[in-house]
Amino acid sequence: MSDDGEERVTKPFKFVTANFAHTAGFDARFPNQNQTKHCWQNYVDYHKCITARGEDFPPCRQFFLAFKSLCPSAWTARWDDQRANRDLDMRSKGTRRNAPKDSTTNLKTAQQQRASTDNFLASA
Repeated sequence: MSDDGEERVTKPFKFVTANFAHTAGFDARFPNQNQTKHCWQNYVDYHKCITARGEDFPPCRQFFLAFKSLCPSAWTARWDDQRANRDLDMRSKGTRRNAPKDSTTNLKTAQQQRASTDNFLASA
C-alpha cells in the first residue's frame, strides 16, 4: 500500500518491437554465437531466390526475414550499394576464397601439369 492508503497494482509490461517480430531460427551450419556468416548466407540466398523465382515467391520471404533479423542495416545497405554497382561477389564465403582469379592461368597450369604427368609416365 502507498502512503495515501491506495493499493498499487502492477500492470503487465508490453514489449515494443520493430516493424517485424521475426528472428532467424537455429541453423546447424552456424552453431556458434557469431552469426556473421549466417547473416551473409541468408542475404545471398534471398537475392538468389528472387533472381530465380521473383519477389512474389513466398519461400524467398524466409531468407528475407532471416537476414533482416541477423544483419545490421549498415551492412545490408552497403551490400545493396555494391550489388547496384555490380561490385559484390555473391558466391558464398567459402567459395570466394578458392575462386580462380583468371581462368586462362588455371588452364595453362592444368596443361603444364598434364604434360609433366605424361612425361613422367613416358619415362617409366
